[in-house]
Amino acid sequence: MSGTKTLYIVRHAKSRWNPEDIVDHERPLNERGLREADLMANRLAGVISAPEYWVSSTALRAKTTAAIFLEAFKGKQDIHLNKDIYEASYSSLLPIINAFPETAGSAVLFGHNPSLSYLVSGLTNTNLAMQTCCITEVELLVSEWADVAAGVGMLKMLDYPRKTNLSK
Repeated sequence: MSGTKTLYIVRHAKSRWNPEDIVDHERPLNERGLREADLMANRLAGVISAPEYWVSSTALRAKTTAAIFLEAFKGKQDIHLNKDIYEASYSSLLPIINAFPETAGSAVLFGHNPSLSYLVSGLTNTNLAMQTCCITEVELLVSEWADVAAGVGMLKMLDYPRKTNLSK
């Protein structure tokens, strides 16, 4: 059976530096991060339909970024929180993706670097460094999420806050 899946990978927006009284997991977005998340969410919502499955790290900065994106899509989907995305390695992200529901043709994953840069690079055989609030669209040449592995993706879109236009 042939087919494709589409995976949007979003690095969380800019967060506050880690003050001594807040653990890293609970760092909030800073003002620039809030503005850029809103900008990027609306930019993406203007060119694609809402992804069918949403998953985010449990870290506050990733969850907040995901919520801003969901609001831009006026989405009714749930954001599935997964603690294993926080401080994940490339190899530990693949089983998370492999477990996405097969009924979803598209999904969006919100997380952190360096693991997201490694993920995009590994899926697409590229060398990519994702800055904060960077969005990638990866077309996966698989018919089932369970088959996602290294090298099965094609980078279809890369966008970030300081880019002047969205190219697909």
